[in-house]
Amino acid sequence: MKKFYCIEPDLCMSQPELIIQSSKDIVLPKYLYTQLIYLKNGNFANATTTATQILDVLEAETHSNDLIFRNLNNGIIYFINEKIYGDQLNILNIPLDNNNLLDCYLLSSLHLAEILESQIVFLASSPELRRKCHSLNMEIMVVEELFVGGETWFKPELFLPLQESTVQQEVTVPEMTQQEYNNRESTINNIAEIPFVITEPESPKDNSLPSIEWRDIPMPPKPNNIQWVDIV
Repeated sequence: MKKFYCIEPDLCMSQPELIIQSSKDIVLPKYLYTQLIYLKNGNFANATTTATQILDVLEAETHSNDLIFRNLNNGIIYFINEKIYGDQLNILNIPLDNNNLLDCYLLSSLHLAEILESQIVFLASSPELRRKCHSLNMEIMVVEELFVGGETWFKPELFLPLQESTVQQEVTVPEMTQQEYNNRESTINNIAEIPFVITEPESPKDNSLPSIEWRDIPMPPKPNNIQWVDIV
């Protein structure tokens, strides 16, 4: 079975040679590419230097609308849209958070592996990410393996099914949601046709109020000698 390689994004920033010099087929999250552009255009000392070093080396594939690049050793770098992961979140047995970008990277990589009928090899350093990779039956590698020579097999046309699934997820409206939307629009349009009935409040049968008489009661000088007077 063919393999492609994923790298923990933090490692790419601390060891840019992983992207620049590898001859493997590498899949990285799109949010990392966005971050690299932001850092290159900013003024963030070493981070800006690293981002510039990486981006200046990558050469975009001319016959693709995807973020597919070649590095110095002719390795392929594909930045995948981590938000597109099919049904992976529903079929996995381990809890992953689709609000966590790193988890989305795992999900989208699994989705791609399913489309390409391939296996994922992951370079991870953090214990939590390594644990998740083991739970997902991903092969864990060491840094040295990434620089072992080999031929790339990624081609732009391989990612067309992923583009189609992306379009489908972006434009398809769930039937129930559409029905709810139609019902809401119908309700709003018919509000003016609802008759409003204004009624006068009923008058009380007896509007008379009880008469209240206030009397000044002289208080004796002795304490605790209080005279109570009933008022009729």
